[in-house]
Amino acid sequence: MVQLLDVYTFQLQKKVQGKYQKEATSFDEIAKVLIDKNPQKTKMEALLQEIVKTFDTSFLLSSDSSKAICFKNVEDFSIADDSNTISGIFLGGNTGQQYDVYSNEDASTVTHIVKPSEVASLPFFFKIWFPKDFNTGVLVVHRYSTNTCFGLFKKNLYELFSSIGFKLNTQKFVPKEKID
Repeated sequence: MVQLLDVYTFQLQKKVQGKYQKEATSFDEIAKVLIDKNPQKTKMEALLQEIVKTFDTSFLLSSDSSKAICFKNVEDFSIADDSNTISGIFLGGNTGQQYDVYSNEDASTVTHIVKPSEVASLPFFFKIWFPKDFNTGVLVVHRYSTNTCFGLFKKNLYELFSSIGFKLNTQKFVPKEKID
């Protein structure tokens, strides 16, 4: 299975009086909000705590219930306050359909059935970098060939930042036409 990294740039816009500002916000401004909510934490620990609250430990489903993701081992995440990065592994995969599982060597016998209420999950790596004194960050998300959970991951990050008054905007760093 081919493993790839998708790289995105992102900016956050602050909501002021019900409207998002046109200018992107620096991470230091976002950090102030996070530290106000979590005063005993560093800014990256505070961000991680908000991510954990958003993603919880149960699987979050996509709107059509075809994909699900969760953060299972948050204690394994890496936080680097000096470089403003968070990285870790989340689980993600297909759900909502029944899958028959077979041995590679015997296609005549089903060895297991994945039920529609179960998730056929794979581990996905992510890294988020908030450069100091700059308003554009980098988000790196792992995928397997065409199997990706980025849309659901991004949706939940969007909801996280929206809950603290910011709008997340992402853009693929390398355009699709340059990759193909």
